[in-house]
Amino acid sequence: MRAVDVFVVGAGPAGSYVSYALAKRGFEVFMAEKRPEVGVPVRCGEAAGSLAELEHFLPLSDDWIAGPIDGARLFGPSGVRVERHMPGVGTQLHRDRFDQALARQAVEAGVELQTSLQIDSVGAFEHGGREVRGRNLAAAGAPFRMRARLLLGADGVESLVGQWLGLRRAFPVGDVHSALQYLLDQVPAGKRYIDLYAGHAVAPGGYAWVFPKQNGTANVGLGVHVTAKLRRSARDYLDDFVRTRFPDSRILDVTAGGVSGPRSLKSMVTDGAALVGESGHTNNPFSGGGIMNALESAEEAGVALGEALRDGDLSARRLRDYQKRWQARVGRTNDLFFKLRNLFFRFDDHEIDWAVESLQRVVAGVEQNNVDYTGIFRSAMLEHPKLVLKAARALW
Repeated sequence: MRAVDVFVVGAGPAGSYVSYALAKRGFEVFMAEKRPEVGVPVRCGEAAGSLAELEHFLPLSDDWIAGPIDGARLFGPSGVRVERHMPGVGTQLHRDRFDQALARQAVEAGVELQTSLQIDSVGAFEHGGREVRGRNLAAAGAPFRMRARLLLGADGVESLVGQWLGLRRAFPVGDVHSALQYLLDQVPAGKRYIDLYAGHAVAPGGYAWVFPKQNGTANVGLGVHVTAKLRRSARDYLDDFVRTRFPDSRILDVTAGGVSGPRSLKSMVTDGAALVGESGHTNNPFSGGGIMNALESAEEAGVALGEALRDGDLSARRLRDYQKRWQARVGRTNDLFFKLRNLFFRFDDHEIDWAVESLQRVVAGVEQNNVDYTGIFRSAMLEHPKLVLKAARALW
């Protein structure tokens, strides 16, 4: 049976970047992707960080950049809104091309990528490695076996690898939002802002979004809390939202899936294995966004796990250095966003309006380059007299 240094399950941003980082350190890396084509189908709003942030991970290319994001607006149920102008704060992507560019970068660094490879099980950590079993879907389901010193699960929101390793369970219903998104054309030109709409008439227990792309197109979608007592389906809510705001637009594409909003994992590592990206609960629990978080977790994994491989110590105790680095970089902030999520999505429409009004006042008093979003949200929740008690109980 063939053996490699590292076996990575999943060729999304986290899987491709951690594969690249470890291959650059001289390790033999095999990356398996169950889909026939990396990045397809797209299941994402496609908004990411600034060009400077993205260039840290991948050389910039017009091929996968759909335009800048210059700010954001949040609309409450009554129409009250908060607006924040931040030129170049983010980037709208062509996510399929972006994922493919990351995978190419990994392959060029020496990573072996195989698509249409379905992983079915992982073995225990024995004799300094783990056995991986699966099927080659492009070869009539031919059996596949490989052994690796280190196994990395980068298989996204569902993460069967994480469940097989005993590091996570299937999400409880309360930690998941059901999301549906349309790619629309003939969207009126305006500011290149991310627009978010909250309220129970729009998206019960969640929010709707409008992310501008190119040539009059935009990603328009919403997520609803699956435990909310919905009178209608998510599609009904989205169709109403589109008919009201974009009556002349056509639907060019449809994207559907689950968006997770869980707290941090107790452990992202075990002997000879670790979870990277959304499989390791790295996405932002409040917004559901995860592209930059996935890349950042992969970068921390590349450093810490690379050192562990070099030293020949793949015990859970040693691999925990990766989790410590992640917690210091983003994880602690995510834990506060988890509390904010549970607070905000329990608000009724009046409380959402109060929160938006409070955000408006707080944002007006901070500098444009202030990106301490958790601090801004927390200050806003405690600024409104009618929200103080509820917020204080949730945030501390």
